[in-house]
Amino acid sequence: MSTTQPSTTGLDATDLSSLFTYLIELCSSKANSDEQQSIAQVIRPLFTKSLESSPSFYRFLNPLASTPKASNAKKNVMKRQPTPSNKKVKKKTSKSPQRKRKDSAPEGSASRPSSAKERKQSDEGNVSMDNPPQPLMSQDEVILKLLKAIEFSQDELATIVLCSLLRGYAVACKDPVGQRRLRRLVRLDAANYCLRAMRPLMSEKNPSPLQILACDALSLALVHVAAKDRKITLKVRLSGMIPLFNRRIMEAERLWTSSTLLRLVCRCCLRSGLKIAA
Repeated sequence: MSTTQPSTTGLDATDLSSLFTYLIELCSSKANSDEQQSIAQVIRPLFTKSLESSPSFYRFLNPLASTPKASNAKKNVMKRQPTPSNKKVKKKTSKSPQRKRKDSAPEGSASRPSSAKERKQSDEGNVSMDNPPQPLMSQDEVILKLLKAIEFSQDELATIVLCSLLRGYAVACKDPVGQRRLRRLVRLDAANYCLRAMRPLMSEKNPSPLQILACDALSLALVHVAAKDRKITLKVRLSGMIPLFNRRIMEAERLWTSSTLLRLVCRCCLRSGLKIAA
């Protein structure tokens, strides 16, 4: 049974960010692997190297950055205030007592709002109470959801795409911004999320080529994420990954061991007593 893939023509960066958001929702909620794979297959050809290295693409990971500041709103209000006019104010002529009594008399049912208008206003009030506006997520909440999506991903291609997004978020920016993002990833314990996602892939005795690529993508993400993590060696040791790394290196002739995985081993595992055979 052939499955038709969604068309990738006519999609821009805004559509791609929406696809990433949808994929993060699917993976973090442990949705069906086929559904995750179909979205990842649409994202992968669109998420090119030039777009991955563009700092402006990752704005959707910080929703609060697009909200206007209160000071700017106050300035706009001050600018909108009308200037006092130099027109002469005409004095109102005093009305006769009879005219005043006639004006103050109630006009009857014409001055009352209609019952239909009252029902409409009450319905609008009920709708606004039933559907209150949802507050925007902070950047920590968005990144934490991305890390959970990487851990709970059921498809290797979705893992590769999400790791590329995480790596671009940490690297594709100016140095001061990148340092702040790396510290945020350390504070959110991003290394343990990646290690928990890597463990079932490394435990496979006969991994598929796509599983090897997913493991390589997680290794590259860990190399960048762990740049500011001083406890990365301890985290690797406590996660039980050292024997798995050792077995993968020992079986390098049968299994494809990339230079990225070797970089991760040199960065995280040599101080933990990992013995590499000559």
